[in-house]
Amino acid sequence: MISITWSGPTRLYTFAPMLRGLLTLATAVVATLVLGSAAIVGGLLVPGGNLTNRVARLWSRIVLAVAGIHPTYRGLEHAAGTSPRIFLANHLSNIDIPAVAIPLPLTCRFVAKRSLFWLPIFGQAMWIGGFVPIDRGDRSQAIRSLGRAAQRIRAGASVILFPEG
Repeated sequence: MISITWSGPTRLYTFAPMLRGLLTLATAVVATLVLGSAAIVGGLLVPGGNLTNRVARLWSRIVLAVAGIHPTYRGLEHAAGTSPRIFLANHLSNIDIPAVAIPLPLTCRFVAKRSLFWLPIFGQAMWIGGFVPIDRGDRSQAIRSLGRAAQRIRAGASVILFPEG
């Protein structure tokens, strides 16, 4: 079991946290445009590689650093290596994704809600990276998506799912 905790800003009703939130949002948008574009080009030049995950780790580190969030990871020995595994994680906030992306093996692919794949640049980078879209509103489509995730595992990749959302 891997456990992640983080520390960050705790005062809620002051001007500084609002500015930090705006700075974090602006940084996430710019980093997505720049790094997402790099992931798309790199993924097209080196198909089947793990470049998208390397870029995702860098994106995650940048967003978390600007937000002032410093994750602490325990149990990473369970995520070490490249043998295929299935990771399950709680999804409580938007910070979960960058916090989880950093320690996962480079061979890991996210199973993510289909609507994210329609976001410009971000979604294309996910497609090229071999991430798996899932439509939780359509049971038969969701089952097919899990079948695609199983194919990724049989091909040697790990997969992460967020069963709660």
